[in-house]
Amino acid sequence: MSIAASEELDDLLISYFELLDRYSTLQSILHDTLKQAHFQLAKAKLALGPTRLGENGWDLRHLKAGWLVDLKDSEAEQVTAISLTPAPPEPEEEKCPSQPSQSTSTLRNRSSTKTATSPSISSTEKASDDKELIHQKPKGPKDPLHQFSAFPPPSLRASQAEFKKASKTVCEVLELRERMRVLEERIQVVKGGVDVAK
Repeated sequence: MSIAASEELDDLLISYFELLDRYSTLQSILHDTLKQAHFQLAKAKLALGPTRLGENGWDLRHLKAGWLVDLKDSEAEQVTAISLTPAPPEPEEEKCPSQPSQSTSTLRNRSSTKTATSPSISSTEKASDDKELIHQKPKGPKDPLHQFSAFPPPSLRASQAEFKKASKTVCEVLELRERMRVLEERIQVVKGGVDVAK
């Protein structure tokens, strides 16, 4: 058995045990975070009522994701990096000032449709209205908490924050597991070389 191979095996095992320690710490953090998130969710159910936060209170329309999971392969380390990033905001469609809007007339916009067609409006007022329509900020994803209540209780917001924190921790745990898998393979290769040398 060569000294270099045994030293390499020792270094790999030390790295593996450090990752294992970090992995068990993150598992503990994840457990505590999920426990707190579910506790806050139970408090929100108490505040809003069990039917509002149940399946019957869900908005069945398609909601855009607020967070995305990024997977990046690192060829140097042979590991896939996993991270959680906010979803990019959706650009709002720009309204062309030369085309009239195709919206239907309702009680709220009936007066604005009449004023838009009346000849008494100055061209500077129209231009400023058009600029406001074109220069609106892009909207980000809607907050899913508003499907349960117009003013969500603080416990529901705290639960959402804890679940986001747990999602980030899950990404870290998965990345650590991938790193440990790569180290295990390298340890097996080095162990095989050490056993052959015997």
